[in-house]
Amino acid sequence: PSLFLSDLTPWREEGSDCPLVLIFFNLRCAGCISRGLPFAAELRSMYPEISFLAIHSSFGHPEHQKDQPVLQAIGTLNLGIPVAIDQGKTTFDHYKAEGTPHWIILDSTGQVLYSIFGSTDGSRLKIELALRELSSTSV
Repeated sequence: PSLFLSDLTPWREEGSDCPLVLIFFNLRCAGCISRGLPFAAELRSMYPEISFLAIHSSFGHPEHQKDQPVLQAIGTLNLGIPVAIDQGKTTFDHYKAEGTPHWIILDSTGQVLYSIFGSTDGSRLKIELALRELSSTSV
């Protein structure tokens, strides 16, 4: 199944209307595995008041559209972030992601505040500044 905003509620912190960070990734994306997902895990520990969800988009690779292989591969990374599987790339397209990794930062009402592509230093800085701003306004 594909994920849309109404499906994202379970990944928010329980009893909270906290912001939510979606990180779209693909197992064949070296930048996702080496930089994007570890950075998301680091941010999760820095901003416990913000929820995170990693969404795997398969882009037509049949071996990466099945839950078990994706979850096994992600399990080896010990991210501490929930992982969802977007069959195909419907949710990816819904949020107009440009590639992977792509970060979508939603406010507590589900409105897209930021859409940031990449895991380079420039992208990481934009993400950190956005989360710092959200953290200061949600406390």
